[in-house]
Amino acid sequence: MQPIKVLFISRSDQGLASSRVRIFDLLPYLKQEGIEGRVLVNPRKKNFFKLLSFLSKFLWNAPRHDIVVLQKVIPNMLFARLVRLLSKNLVYDIDDAMYELHPSMKNDSWAKQRHAKGLPRLQYLLRNADAGTKLYSTWDSGCR
Repeated sequence: MQPIKVLFISRSDQGLASSRVRIFDLLPYLKQEGIEGRVLVNPRKKNFFKLLSFLSKFLWNAPRHDIVVLQKVIPNMLFARLVRLLSKNLVYDIDDAMYELHPSMKNDSWAKQRHAKGLPRLQYLLRNADAGTKLYSTWDSGCR
């Protein structure tokens, strides 16, 4: 029997707590269960060569994995559609901080504009994912 193969598209490397806890710390446990995990870190800087390298790795790996997990990444619409097209099973991992504007930024026009620009892409991913996770962020968990 072939092991399940999971491709994680991470928001960052192990330096970011959410990526470390949600992906990197889980890899040894997945391996114990016979699940192969591979991580591709989404390039945060829009360097052409980094983007090209990331895209070629994604194009090669996505069809060869049983599950693709997007971890707190809101890609542009073209890449979002490509992820959906190439993923056998797509899991989208978000928290409220991606869907809601942080209270400290309510009066920041740049943050509002950037947030509004990302919402259609986020909604597309949420509608088209096969499964998802949602963790409440600490700043608003007391409000629920």
